[in-house]
Amino acid sequence: MLRTEVLTIAAQAPVIEAARLMLQHKVSGLPVLKQGLLVAILTESDIFRAVVAGQLALPTTVAAVTQPARTTVTPPMRLV
Repeated sequence: MLRTEVLTIAAQAPVIEAARLMLQHKVSGLPVLKQGLLVAILTESDIFRAVVAGQLALPTTVAAVTQPARTTVTPPMRLV
């Protein structure tokens, strides 16, 4: 079924909440918002990395396991 709304998660939400949301909606990543602005993308790999590193103590927040959002490049922007 095609979704029209974008699933997001707050930066201060517990990682376990994000993982449940990802499983429930069968998605591998979520945009992370802070005060309504995109600050990161949470991926399954971010969660796995945190588990393997032993840093996923409860309650760990989404912000603690994500990398900052990347700048997107759109035509006609130049890379250099």
